[in-house]
Amino acid sequence: MRHVRFLATLGLAVPVALLAGGCSSTLDTTDSRTDDPIGEAAQPLETPVCYGGHPQPTGFWAGADNADDVYGALNGTLGSGVTFAAGEVGQAFVFNGANDIKIPDSPSLTFPTTLTVEAWINPTNVNPLQIIVSKNRGNGGTGYNFGISGGKLGFGFNNGTNFSLSSSATLPANTWTHVAATRNANVVKLYINGVLDATSTSAPNGALGDSTFPLTIGSENTVSGRFFTGLIDEPAVWGAELTAAQIAGIYDAGAAGKCHCAPDLCATGRICSQTPSSYTCREPVLDFQTHQDFPAGTRPYGVAVGDVNNDGRPDVAFTLITSALVSVQLGNGDGTFGAASTFAVGSNPKFVEIADFNGDGNADLAVGGGTGLTHYVSILLGNGDGTFQGRADYNVNSFDPSGAEVADFNGDGKLDIATANYVGNTVSILLGNGDGTFQTAVTYLMLGTPNSVAAADLNGDGKLDLVTGNYNGRNVGVLLGNGDGTFQLAVTISISLGSRFVQVAAVGDLNGDGKPDVAASLYNDKLVSVLIGNGDGTFQSAIDYPVANGAGDLEIADFNGDGRADVAGTLYSSNAVGVLLGNGDGTLQSAINFATGTGPFNMAVGDLNGDGKRDIVTGNYTGNSSSVLLNTSH
Repeated sequence: MRHVRFLATLGLAVPVALLAGGCSSTLDTTDSRTDDPIGEAAQPLETPVCYGGHPQPTGFWAGADNADDVYGALNGTLGSGVTFAAGEVGQAFVFNGANDIKIPDSPSLTFPTTLTVEAWINPTNVNPLQIIVSKNRGNGGTGYNFGISGGKLGFGFNNGTNFSLSSSATLPANTWTHVAATRNANVVKLYINGVLDATSTSAPNGALGDSTFPLTIGSENTVSGRFFTGLIDEPAVWGAELTAAQIAGIYDAGAAGKCHCAPDLCATGRICSQTPSSYTCREPVLDFQTHQDFPAGTRPYGVAVGDVNNDGRPDVAFTLITSALVSVQLGNGDGTFGAASTFAVGSNPKFVEIADFNGDGNADLAVGGGTGLTHYVSILLGNGDGTFQGRADYNVNSFDPSGAEVADFNGDGKLDIATANYVGNTVSILLGNGDGTFQTAVTYLMLGTPNSVAAADLNGDGKLDLVTGNYNGRNVGVLLGNGDGTFQLAVTISISLGSRFVQVAAVGDLNGDGKPDVAASLYNDKLVSVLIGNGDGTFQSAIDYPVANGAGDLEIADFNGDGRADVAGTLYSSNAVGVLLGNGDGTLQSAINFATGTGPFNMAVGDLNGDGKRDIVTGNYTGNSSSVLLNTSH
């Protein structure tokens, strides 16, 4: 918390294998331009393209809010209940185990002796027999099936003789994997994550007949019980055998996808969509899934995201301010979390930070708390499995540590802690010894009651400085660093006149000039205020942006994928998170609100489901819950 922050046999007797892809070559086009068209009018391309060294697919369904073929000729129909979610490449199809997509039969989908079928998949369970793509009459009829069964990837076909090939590797559940199968006469190959996994050179050599049935994604036509459950992204078929290099190219392109626009085809901040004959430049669409709520304990307050059990999946920690506990929930890697485990800390814990303070490779916790005359940071060293040792307390020599920042303030390669002490009107610096212990705190007086603290090099001297949000001071404070862990006397920046209480001050580059800027939440006035940095530790006059009731915690990040910094903040009284998209010049668009549970006070940002997008988790103070908002921007 940098500031108080608030996925037997297959159809034709086929068992089945796994992971996700895209292509990597530069687009070859004579119409590469930087002045993108206005709106979404398609612009002509003189050279049809889909690259990575592979030919244009016969059919390719990208999952962009419909079942249309990217090339327009083989459009499908969404079965009842097929939805969309964030995929490996943009959006993906979501199948519930009882639905599919049907593409009407076409002569172009008849592949007598050569074919390739590939997709990114994220199955909920890899063991049941499930079809990814099928062009099969059903019940053993002429055609082919591509799917998974018993944890394996499989491809099978029937040209009068049944044939099937299964992978040697076992596929993971709830993980994006790129899978591909090729046939060239009697040679069949399976690829997982761009690597050849299995080969047969004894497949029956005869031609496949046209099954006359639809090509289906997520099922095997009329055969029941073989529906896919989970996500499928970018499924495609070719009437040719792709080479190993071409399949590896699709996998290596990853989130870029099989077909992407050339660099600079659209202006900065615009997203390019392309077919072989045209491209469209558009603004990215900001969106989050409906919030998922999880029990977090009584009065969750501070929030932090990090991997505390070394499984590569983000976990979340909350302080329970009325219970003297910190609550830890282990992530499943898909945006959901397991049951909470709690660990004792001091009274009135407000912030929690996740970092490795003793250099053992395990994440530790730093939690602020205390009552009476003793207020401290509690360090709980991690065991690497999501559990923690008993706390060790370090006095902040002030009162009410409400926000914190973890960074190396003296350049010795060891993590230090700065705390914003609300009642004490101070900032405390605790220099780390590198073994999980800390030196005696040194305090710096602030002009106001600091509720948050964030670090950045504000004046370009290569030394970390601090920014505080001073609530009762109605200002932002600046402590310029000397590079040795000490700081100069505080200066303050008046955000505005009147009773504008500063809840949180966040730091980021909002105008792309490489100089830190500040966004501050003004709780009582329903505003977010932006101060553009001059690069010398001073700031330009504040510009205010209205938000809904209860402006609280703030985070600066790129939430819609346009390469520009945005601002997101909790709206405590409105039970929402508001996102103000950045225009790239330091100005912000009007807030877009996304509902949360009751009373979100603090928040944290992280990629909670591994799709490369910034998701949000809130601690809902009055709702005794956390809300997860998975980012589905596209």
